[in-house]
Amino acid sequence: MEKKPNLPISLKHFIIPKNNHWSKRILLIFAFILFDYLSTMVFCKNPSEEANVYARTFMKWLGIPAGLTLFVFLANLPIYVTLSLDSHLVKFPMKIAIIVELFTILFSHGS
Repeated sequence: MEKKPNLPISLKHFIIPKNNHWSKRILLIFAFILFDYLSTMVFCKNPSEEANVYARTFMKWLGIPAGLTLFVFLANLPIYVTLSLDSHLVKFPMKIAIIVELFTILFSHGS
């Protein structure tokens, strides 16, 4: 009887970053993003005060809180996915790591 390999591959597995040096990097990056989000939310009273053209457009369409929240989520999702995948990528064999890295690059540039 052939033994099946025990590979825990699921979407949940890759969405949650592995607890290694990548999780600290993710925490630092998203702490800055949270600071920027909160400071923009507090100090920006009119969408025209926002310097980022894309964020300003979202804020004009949906209002400041909803537009800014949606923009921050959409703009930073590829960053999170890339770093989260890289936190798991370090343990893969080289051939699989190259394939996953290509997928990561295509996904992050497609957004």
